Amino acid sequence: MAGSTSLPQPADILGFPFETLPSVQRGRFVTAMARMFSAVTIVSTDGPGGRAAVTVSSATSASADPPLILACIHRRSPVNAAIHANGVFCVNVLAVDQGHLSDRFAGRPRDGIAFDFAQASWTTAKTGSPLLSGAVAAFDCVLQSSHGAGTHTIFFGRVLETVEQAEMPLLYGLRSLPQSEHPLRRIEWLRLGAAWCLLAGHRGLFRNFPIGPLVNRVGGLALQGRRRWSDQDIAGQ
Repeated sequence: MAGSTSLPQPADILGFPFETLPSVQRGRFVTAMARMFSAVTIVSTDGPGGRAAVTVSSATSASADPPLILACIHRRSPVNAAIHANGVFCVNVLAVDQGHLSDRFAGRPRDGIAFDFAQASWTTAKTGSPLLSGAVAAFDCVLQSSHGAGTHTIFFGRVLETVEQAEMPLLYGLRSLPQSEHPLRRIEWLRLGAAWCLLAGHRGLFRNFPIGPLVNRVGGLALQGRRRWSDQDIAGQ
């Protein structure tokens, strides 16, 4: 076709046919992926295929126009078959105090029964999918397409409605749920530190002490750090 451009093939670049390209060792891949912090979600569905939900840390936006979200779910999970049968699903983004629900719908509850809907409060979304009360955000979707990828299925959903509230999301990284190290909490400590140092310097509380100039300097740096975290890092999450 006139004007078409042929793309280089892997064999042209690395000297191997695509089918025999060597992959990175699994352990190295998993260790590197552990450094990627992500929001923890519960993907839920209901309909002819039954009511089901599972904890997912690999869910993200795919497009804004049209609004699409994707979620990767293991092929062995009952939720996989349920979404295909129901044609709808909801991505519920957990709040920082909902870690117990993450464990429950991952199949390893701290107590009680795994995947027990009765242990949380739910409402019904527009599509009929369960919508988790207290979630930081929720994306109610109709299934647009699905694609197999290794051990998982990638579900693409067209978002019909969203729900959101001003709470801190639960993050997963380094194979744990490090709530105490949440970036927004570090911002709060920076804000408090900046306010205290600037107030102490303004009132001259350390005027007669060698530490006085240092307090003012720390206050300025803390304030700058707080602005940088707020404007750059959090905006990119």
